[in-house]
Amino acid sequence: MAALISVPAGRSVRRSQDSKWVDPLPEKGLIEMKLEDDLMHMWWKSRENGAVEDELIVFPGEATFSRVGQDPSGRTHILKFSSSDQKYFFWFQRASKEGDLRAAVDINELLQDPTYRPGTAALPEQPAESFPPTPGAPRLSHPEPAPAAAATSSSASTSTAAAAAPAPASTEDMARLLVEWAQSGGLASSQDEPAHLTDVLSPSNITALVTAHPGIISSIKPLLPGGLDLPENPSPQEIIPVLTAPQFTDAIASLDNALRSGGLPGGMMRELGLPESAGTGVKAFLDALKALKRPEAQGEDERMDED
Repeated sequence: MAALISVPAGRSVRRSQDSKWVDPLPEKGLIEMKLEDDLMHMWWKSRENGAVEDELIVFPGEATFSRVGQDPSGRTHILKFSSSDQKYFFWFQRASKEGDLRAAVDINELLQDPTYRPGTAALPEQPAESFPPTPGAPRLSHPEPAPAAAATSSSASTSTAAAAAPAPASTEDMARLLVEWAQSGGLASSQDEPAHLTDVLSPSNITALVTAHPGIISSIKPLLPGGLDLPENPSPQEIIPVLTAPQFTDAIASLDNALRSGGLPGGMMRELGLPESAGTGVKAFLDALKALKRPEAQGEDERMDED
């Protein structure tokens, strides 16, 4: 019998047995479910080698499948059993988030009622994302709030408007912004094996970078979405609330997930002035960003070669 549902998804694991941090594994896979002998079977299958792992038999109402609200990307989900302390974490791997909610609802409905027909349940309204995350809850990344000193130095009205503003909507917009940032010297620090883009570009790191390199503001401001309540030449205190808002962290996490779930098109990388290999993973992308030179510096190098 064919699977009742098949959803592109990878697995996520805790960093340690007692850790509250959950990291996604890069391997491409599928969550599949099938009713066999009146029992619901659920498993994860690798799309790379076809191996089936974590095969489970789930009795009706014994488990739930839901989104992990503390993940800013919205793509991490948890399978939780009421009959035991078993928990399994997955992250959806479709290129677009469209359809994630439907997939999560269908999986959960099948867990409650094996006779359910996927696609027939009404979709709930998407809950507003909370920020910062609930202490102690599992999360894909840790979007800690910016230091209080930076936030209090700007006016309350500016901070409120900036925090509510949207972040870059697409992974390409986010990648373009980071390229401009790197060319301006904002990503000079090096990490051999960064866990996530959200670790490298955490709110506290962004605050430190913008405070130390205020000259990058003029380069990245034109790449921010319109409608922001920012002056023509914003100060670090005025732009930091925008760059540390949860929507901005969400955009960074989406780019991180795209790089981990198959990479970004080489054509996009070329348009951004990066080698095609930069789109193959997070480390390759960061290495390519760090190798960028400012346009002025490139010109100086060329003139020196000519001399």
